[in-house]
Amino acid sequence: MAKQVVLMLWAPWSGKGTQSQYLMDAYGYIQISTGELLRERVKTPDELGKKLAEIMNAGALVPDELIVSMLEEQINKLNADNIIFDGFPRNEAQTVVFDTLLQKLGITKLIPIYLHVKEEELIRRLLNRAVLEGRSDDNEATITKRIQTFHTNTQPVIDHYAQHPNFIQVDGDDQPAEVVWEELKKKLNWQK
Repeated sequence: MAKQVVLMLWAPWSGKGTQSQYLMDAYGYIQISTGELLRERVKTPDELGKKLAEIMNAGALVPDELIVSMLEEQINKLNADNIIFDGFPRNEAQTVVFDTLLQKLGITKLIPIYLHVKEEELIRRLLNRAVLEGRSDDNEATITKRIQTFHTNTQPVIDHYAQHPNFIQVDGDDQPAEVVWEELKKKLNWQK
């Protein structure tokens, strides 16, 4: 059973994937991405998989209780000591559900990590990605809207976990991923 959970509270395009990979390589964490888990889970032809497929095909949001059921199933299946959560909780109501899930599973060590990157830097990064990948849907207006949605929904989650005794904040503005990783590692040393 998992002994320690890292909760990634990072804006899109802030470097979450890179830092998660560093954590997995350095400390043996296993990542659970809610989005990836949902996409994989709908391929399983059992009752939960069929129900998730119906909801997602209708374009509706998956109810929290189904996400929690899926997360609990995955955590039990992995039987890992160290887990990274990516993509849940995404709003204030889900923090209660998430905290309850950790308590139910007997996971007492939570490390919420927030990589702070200024909005202007996030926009710059995504516009660069749009050019490199030829993504016409990534323009400044849609990017700004996505970032605003992130702040509206996720800022209360960040505020909630900022009160946690293990909360870590790292500055990700204008720094190479390796520098961010070194700062994060220093702050994680007292957690291990």
